[in-house]
Amino acid sequence: MTIQQKPFKSSLSSEFANFIEIKQASGFHYNEASRVLHHFDNLIADKFPNSTTLTKEICEQWLLQNIHTKTATQMKIVTPVRQFALFLNAIGKPAYVYPSYIPGKIPKYQAHIFSDNEIKAFFASVDKCDTCAWSKAMHLCIPALFRLLYCTGLRSSEARLLRRRDINLDTGKLIIRNSKFRKKRIVMLSDSLCVYLRDYDNRVNAIFPNRDPFFPNERCTFYGKSRFGDWFHMFWDSLPEAAEVVGNTPRLHDFRHTFAVNCINKWVKEGMQVDHMYVYLSEYMGHEGYSETDYYLSLAASFYPELAKKMKDINIKILPEVSQ
Repeated sequence: MTIQQKPFKSSLSSEFANFIEIKQASGFHYNEASRVLHHFDNLIADKFPNSTTLTKEICEQWLLQNIHTKTATQMKIVTPVRQFALFLNAIGKPAYVYPSYIPGKIPKYQAHIFSDNEIKAFFASVDKCDTCAWSKAMHLCIPALFRLLYCTGLRSSEARLLRRRDINLDTGKLIIRNSKFRKKRIVMLSDSLCVYLRDYDNRVNAIFPNRDPFFPNERCTFYGKSRFGDWFHMFWDSLPEAAEVVGNTPRLHDFRHTFAVNCINKWVKEGMQVDHMYVYLSEYMGHEGYSETDYYLSLAASFYPELAKKMKDINIKILPEVSQ
C-alpha cells in the first residue's frame, strides 16, 4: 500500500521524486523512508535553499537535529539519506555519503522464542480483555489477532492490513497482499483456527456489518501501525513470566520467530527432511530469499539443544562453511 506524499520543495525535489519512484518500482513500499526524505527535504529547503548539491554540511545538520535519539532511530533517518546520496552519485551528481560507521553500531536483538508456559500465560491474560466503551469490537479483535499471529507467523503489518474479503474461513485460505517487498502469497489456516475466527468474524460483523478491515478499529478502518505492539506489551509486560526473561524484552515480532522455530522443531522430531521442507517455510512466511529462512535453522538448534545433533547435518548441507 503506497501512501501519497506531499511534493518535495527543495532544489533536489526532482531527484527525490525520481529516487522514490525507482524504489517503489523495484518492489519496495518505501513509505517510512519516503517520510524521512520529506523531512530531510524540508531541512534543505528551509536552511540550505541555495544548495544544488547534497553537501556534508547538510548531512551533518540533519544528524545534529536527531543527535539525542536512540541509535536505532538514527539509523532510520540516516539510511534513506545515505541511499539517496548513492543514487545521486550514480546519476552523475556529486553528493556527500554518510560513512558506514555513522550512526554507530546497533546492538543485535536476540530473538525470544516463547515457551509453552509463556504462551499459555499470555493468552490467559488476553482472554480476560475487557470491553471498551469507545471501541466496541476491540475486546474481540485482540484475542483473535494474537491467535492469528501466533498460529501463522504473519508479520503484524500483514494482519493489521488484512481485508475481510481476503480471508476465506470456510476453506482456510488467506491471501496476503500487503506483504513486505510487495510479495503476494497464500497462507492456509488450521481447522481449529478457522473455527475460532469464524466465531470472531460473526460477532464483529454484528457490530460493523459489511466491514472491510478484518480487524476494525473504532471507526471501522485499519488500526495504526503501533497499536498491535502496544497491545502486546499491555498484556505481556505485567505477567510473572515476563519478569523471568533474561536479556531483550520480548516483542510482538517474536511470535513470528517462535512460529518458524516451532515448525522446524516439529519437522526434526517427526524425522522429516528439513532441508526439503524449509523451502516451503520460506514461501509460507513471505521471505525474500532463503537467507532469511536459514536464520531459523540456527535458532532451532539454539533453543532446542536436544536437536542440535540432528540439526548439525542439516545445517552443513544447507549452510556449508566458506573456506578461508
